[in-house]
Amino acid sequence: MASEVVTGSLTAVGPGSAHAFLGPLNVAVWGSINTSLATTKGSLSATLGSGTGITVAGAAVDSVNVPPGTTIATVSGTSVTLALPPGYTSANIVTGTDTAALFTGVGITYSGTFNIERSFDGCNTWLPCNIGGAGTIAQFSAGTVVNVAFGEPELGVYYRVNCTVYSSGTINYRMSTNGARASSLQFGQLA
Repeated sequence: MASEVVTGSLTAVGPGSAHAFLGPLNVAVWGSINTSLATTKGSLSATLGSGTGITVAGAAVDSVNVPPGTTIATVSGTSVTLALPPGYTSANIVTGTDTAALFTGVGITYSGTFNIERSFDGCNTWLPCNIGGAGTIAQFSAGTVVNVAFGEPELGVYYRVNCTVYSSGTINYRMSTNGARASSLQFGQLA
């Protein structure tokens, strides 16, 4: 229910979309894997097109073949058992192969490094943000999910995620704001 949301994916060294935010700001970064998911109505057993990168239980499954909120209960190579959210049964699973299934969460990683950066001069100069009171640079390279929340009191300050080292995987990002003071300007719309 955020009032402004910017999303994107990085698969190479370089920056994501820049937006100016005012007020509270959330930044989330995570890995994802796209592969096919073959399912059968009435069965919690399913088959992945590729098991590469999907090695542990708990990964979230985004597929037209399964109810929202489905996760992987067990995984062995390309064979998985699905875990359904409360209120759903295997009768809610659709028979077919979803070639655009998306997997996120536990164990779905990327190999790379990114900074959260901001610009005070309309996107000409970019500075890495700091987190915490010790001045630690907002730079992350573990390949796991990152969530950071903070506030921006100044109008016209742009934020972006910038991949500085890339090896593999998909680095997804979402920046969002909400609240009475929340406003956003897209790059090139400086007020």
